[in-house]
Amino acid sequence: MIGLGISLWSAGQEGPGAPAPETAPFKVAVWGQSEDERILSQFYDELTPEPLVAQDMVTFWWHDNDSSGAAGVNSVTLNDATVAGSGVVTAAMVAMGNTFMRQLPGREVVIVMQVMAGTDPRTLMGTAADPARDWQDDWALHAAATADGVPVHYLWQSWYAAPGSLGADYGESFAAFLFGKALDGSDLVYSEASPLDFVAENGIGFPIARTLRDLYGSVPMVIANNGAHRFEIQEDHLSAVIVAADQSQQANLVNKERCTKSWRALLDNAAFAAHFTAPVLQLNAYANGIDDGDGSWSDSAHPSAWTDEGLNFRARQIAHAILRGAAVTSWAPPVFDMCAWQADGSYVEVWSSAGDVTTLRAAAGDPALDDSFPHWTDVAGWQIDGDPAQRAELVSGRVRLYPNDGGSFNDATSITFGEGGATGMLERPEDFDAALYRDYPIIDLGLPDVPGLPVCTLPDAAALASTIPGDPSFATTNAGPYFEDAAGAIGSGVTAVTARIRGTADFSSASGTPDFFGINSNVAKVELIKTSGTLRVYGEDSSGSTVVNGVLSAAGVIADGVEFDMVFSHDIASGFLRVWVDGALVIDASFPADTGELSSIRIMSFLATAGGTEQLAGSWKILQAWKQGSSDGSLPVTPPHVEITGPAPAANAHAWKQGADAS
Repeated sequence: MIGLGISLWSAGQEGPGAPAPETAPFKVAVWGQSEDERILSQFYDELTPEPLVAQDMVTFWWHDNDSSGAAGVNSVTLNDATVAGSGVVTAAMVAMGNTFMRQLPGREVVIVMQVMAGTDPRTLMGTAADPARDWQDDWALHAAATADGVPVHYLWQSWYAAPGSLGADYGESFAAFLFGKALDGSDLVYSEASPLDFVAENGIGFPIARTLRDLYGSVPMVIANNGAHRFEIQEDHLSAVIVAADQSQQANLVNKERCTKSWRALLDNAAFAAHFTAPVLQLNAYANGIDDGDGSWSDSAHPSAWTDEGLNFRARQIAHAILRGAAVTSWAPPVFDMCAWQADGSYVEVWSSAGDVTTLRAAAGDPALDDSFPHWTDVAGWQIDGDPAQRAELVSGRVRLYPNDGGSFNDATSITFGEGGATGMLERPEDFDAALYRDYPIIDLGLPDVPGLPVCTLPDAAALASTIPGDPSFATTNAGPYFEDAAGAIGSGVTAVTARIRGTADFSSASGTPDFFGINSNVAKVELIKTSGTLRVYGEDSSGSTVVNGVLSAAGVIADGVEFDMVFSHDIASGFLRVWVDGALVIDASFPADTGELSSIRIMSFLATAGGTEQLAGSWKILQAWKQGSSDGSLPVTPPHVEITGPAPAANAHAWKQGADAS
């Protein structure tokens, strides 16, 4: 039986951050599930392999996942004979191998494919051998691939399908899986005999009996992917994560976005700086699935083996990411980090300091899609104020975005890229039939075997923030205005509410302990204690019982005359009331989850209680509310129940406006 700790990597010899010696084979482990296993799959090998760059320089190792332990270990070295006659070499293996050989001429490369379809890292960490993926098989594969005395120097993973359900706990869970560490960098304590009952920050839990720390000893340098690879829609969508049929959030795609954010937080964690390279690439812009011939699309969870722009392109992307992370190559990571807004709001241009933006379609000189759907535009994946962009054009290596409504952008306009499954797709199967993946943006980095590499999703919001002059704010006094739901009571079926308040409070003019937002009778409320800049919150459950009673934030979270951006969420179905100020969680109150609903007869209001008592003075840029919750402070992606913005004439004309006019 293969046990723990069998690695030939010895303490003091090399460790995290040590480059592979130039005289030794370049050895890398790829961890994952079916997306990566397809590289090895003869069943899905449909294309003729490209000619090899060199002979006998790249060796693949893998486990057949049928035989147990060492009996299931296989390897093959790429040469003309094995490509033609071994029955195990695929076109994708050749595509990946050639990318390594082009950049490492004369250097032996060993790729250890620690992959198995349909599996999750939690399986490998579990308390016993799992028939879905027996950890002893992975350990046996590693032992065989390092029996030459050369350790694995680098590790790559883009493992987001099965573990995508980890959501906001993805980063913490992968810190455990990869390194056997907690987020503070300390070693987790576990063993086969005494597994750890691991519970992550946001509640995901599982047992840990082993991690890759036990396999490798000193874990290889991890080549940092920059977030979840593309995940396709399974039905028509209104936007990146909103399903057309019932306007609900698509939970799987929401979780992929949360995984990306959580993983990036881990990469930014100073306790892990020695374990990761800088983020290099986020796999995308490749084809998934195949036309099933019956008016639909099949196998859309996997890279397509029927076009070179599918599995082969993804395999080349992985190789380029590893080479860049290992400092063999030196291209700049493809990110949207440059932005220029026209002062008149007519358009905005976004580009990358890494190089010119293009797409597979444009790079090939193929004609653009027609106007069958509004989102069929030059560049896929952009949203404007939460709605898919309808005119995103390629202009001189940049993406030029125009307002959807034919009007003008303003200083409150928000542009975002790559949300949800990071595809830009909305119509199934029409977007698949049209090969919309070919309109995902890539950067031409001058690499010899790809037209470009995909741009990373979820660019820094600060880099894209509107610079258009103007102030859409409006001012209130303790005489008004305040805003009260014009429809009256909130109605039945409401189990949660989220509110956003962005602006500046005037402590000297506000009266009493004024409300930022509330549903009257303390069903849900966040108010200001002016003497200390403290927030105080209240919340009720479906029976009208108080479940959050005057919980306070720290003092000074709101400052007199200082702009802030607050998100308040009360969710009885999930059992929490939380408040974030400028992205920081300042109140986190929990209570037993409730299967009922908030009182249907109560009224929602901003800047005062319903009826206008204790009005809040200040200057306000945007007030929004949704009849749904937010567990992490992100705004719901569905259209808000209400949105109130300036300038003053707009606020005064709003249907919810009560009291004196804004100025």
